[in-house]
This record gives sequence, C-alpha cells and structure tokens, in this order.
Amino acid sequence: NPKAKIFVVLGNYHVLKVLNWKDNVSNQPKSIYGYLKSIIPQFRIFTISQLIDENPQQCDFTEVFASIPGLAVFDCDRRFDGWKFGPTSNIAIKPTNTCDLVDGIIVY
Repeated sequence: NPKAKIFVVLGNYHVLKVLNWKDNVSNQPKSIYGYLKSIIPQFRIFTISQLIDENPQQCDFTEVFASIPGLAVFDCDRRFDGWKFGPTSNIAIKPTNTCDLVDGIIVY
C-alpha cells in the first residue's frame, strides 16, 4: 500500500498490549497500545518484543532460542501459553500469557 504509514514505539515495556496490574499497584495506567487503540481504533497495531540477554531462569524464550546462531523471529501464538517472558519479571503485573502481551518476538 503506497499510502501506508508506520509509527514505531520502541522499548520492551512500551510494546506490551496489556498491563494487568497487581492489585497493590495504586497507579494503573493503560499500556501505550491501549492508549493508541482508544484514540485511533482504525489503525492496525502489531507489537514486537526483542529479547536480548534475558536471564534464562526468568525467560523460557531465551532458554530455548538464544542458542540459535543469529536470531530467532516468530509470531507469538498459543503454543507459547504458560512460557515465562523475561521482561515481565521486573514489573508489577499479574501473570499474563505472552501472546496476550505481544504479537511477535525477536530473540538474540
């Protein structure tokens, strides 16, 4: 589509589609994805997380795919339900399936 435009937001936490905050978090803002969907619902948004040097103890994706030379890139789908997603180990959100958080993943 020659008239297509791309708007890119970078950062692992900025690309999360939902933030299911733990109950003890007083300020519970929506994700940037949530804000964008509310103000421009007609736009298609595809989120991609990059996992670089995540701790394999906290990230199943790093444990399984980091040994591949170069990088591993894939669409996130339900086969990854229940997998530990490294970036969420550092923020106060409830456990959420990875594919509810992002649409694609790049593992370095």
